[in-house]
Amino acid sequence: MPLPEYVWSKPAAPVEPPDFARQFGFTKELWGLVAGRFPEAASGAEALRRLVEPRLADIANPFDFPGVRSAAEVISAAMDHGGEIVIFGDFDADGVTATAIISSVVGSLGGRVRPFIPFRSEGYGLTDAAVTRCLAGGVPDVLVTVDCGITATESLRRLIDAGARVVVTDHHLPGDAVLPDECVAVAPHFAGVPAPLRHLCGAGVAFTLAAGLVLLRLPEKDSAGISARRALFSWLGALAVATVADVVPLDGENRTIVSLGLKALNSRPSTGLRQLMLATMDSGDIDTRTIGYVIAPHINSAGRMADATLALDLLLADDPDVARNLAVRLKQTNALRKSECARIDAEASAQAESRDIFDPDADGAFVGAADSWHPGVVGLGAARISEKYRRPAALVSFMGGEIGRGSVRAPAGYDVHAALEECSGLLVTFGGHESAAGLSVRRGDLDAFRRAFSAACLRQAGGVSAAPELEIAGRLAVPRIGTGLLDAVARLAPFGEGNQEPVFEIANVAAKASILGRTVPKGLRLAISDDGGATIDGLWFGAQDLLDEFRRQGRWDFAATLLPDDYSGIRSVKLRIVDARPAR
Repeated sequence: MPLPEYVWSKPAAPVEPPDFARQFGFTKELWGLVAGRFPEAASGAEALRRLVEPRLADIANPFDFPGVRSAAEVISAAMDHGGEIVIFGDFDADGVTATAIISSVVGSLGGRVRPFIPFRSEGYGLTDAAVTRCLAGGVPDVLVTVDCGITATESLRRLIDAGARVVVTDHHLPGDAVLPDECVAVAPHFAGVPAPLRHLCGAGVAFTLAAGLVLLRLPEKDSAGISARRALFSWLGALAVATVADVVPLDGENRTIVSLGLKALNSRPSTGLRQLMLATMDSGDIDTRTIGYVIAPHINSAGRMADATLALDLLLADDPDVARNLAVRLKQTNALRKSECARIDAEASAQAESRDIFDPDADGAFVGAADSWHPGVVGLGAARISEKYRRPAALVSFMGGEIGRGSVRAPAGYDVHAALEECSGLLVTFGGHESAAGLSVRRGDLDAFRRAFSAACLRQAGGVSAAPELEIAGRLAVPRIGTGLLDAVARLAPFGEGNQEPVFEIANVAAKASILGRTVPKGLRLAISDDGGATIDGLWFGAQDLLDEFRRQGRWDFAATLLPDDYSGIRSVKLRIVDARPAR
């Protein structure tokens, strides 16, 4: 591992916080970061309170979202005459959660609801196969799409012509698609959506529509209205899982949702999520890292490897025994997913390292393909290749056929949706976001697509990717690192996309290194000290091969996050090392 691994940004200068910020524990080491990331929150005490101590009352009025009132009225009218309402979802964690939220709320309000999720083999969204299977159950009075539909103009027209009223809720980019006039749309990328709501995931959009339906049907805060609102807010834990899983920016409404959802997950999770947590986790608080690495992968595994209805049934379960059995099945499904991921990772890495189809010194993107890869997990493999080579990566599974389905992932700074638009003449279908997308391509067009996509990404980057930049929140002296600063940093949580955990520079210090782990090396344990004798411990996971470097080099600059340490019963702080370089 070459050091440093990242290009460090210039540390932010200390900024004295105003008095209202000091009341929330912010000091000069952190206030510059707060004001830079959240300028509105730095404007006054109430704005800062909404950032660090969000409440249910801070959730946006759903009718501020264009289209919500009209969509709720369409659903409500169908409920009034007993019409069937189909919720047409997607097979990932976001789409499954969106389906569960709308289905539950419509059902609890007395509606006749039928949730429907395509099989992955049918393809994403409103494909001909999925729509045909859905209509085989009867033409609904209303069909509500969640987490899909924004570009499916032909299928939407087919549903309308069959006699269904159609409500489209989707957070994906619409591209050049124009929805039929008969559709009612709730989409954050359309004009007029307030800024805090523009980054909602599919489940976030569905939750907003569900909230609008509750307010429309039960506007009064009587016992029925209070009960319906309580049932709606019981979905905040699942909504937090979907928001983190879909890697949308944790700002605006998303930050409020995830903050409140984490509290719910740690105190009063739903029956299904409680059983999933018991089956898959050790004890401990749940944060965004737990969601991203434990909870969400299990929910996603159903749609990736089997049938997403398994995850939907878990989210909707209210019987602990039923939920427990579903959680066990999801754990087994996720084990299969991990095994398949390991195989794909190895084979895709071998393709990249062979240089037959990819030159890391010249190509703007990697495009790998195979017949044996499971299409449900190629996105995870693409993410790992993208992270390793710091550029977009696409993995395509042909499964013996002439049309392959693939997934694309990209680091920050790229817009793979725009890159795919440049290559659209070589693709059968595509769609997604700036950092993640799906596609289908003919086998005969794969090589041409590989060249065109690589060139498009290269133009975006202005050349082959360099080492990624590491944002340094500020420079810390060892004596200033304590539990007060740790608590102030924790107030900026939840961390994730668009709000990374602050990384600090600790400059010109000595470090003695030893191997972390008694039997299997897990990294390095570092005893860090400054010239005044102040000391702090650091942990650098996965860096065991650097032991000799620390024996040769005397003085170091470290980039690190703060890590709580309660092991000895006395609360203290350690450093989680992210990068290091010889002292400058």
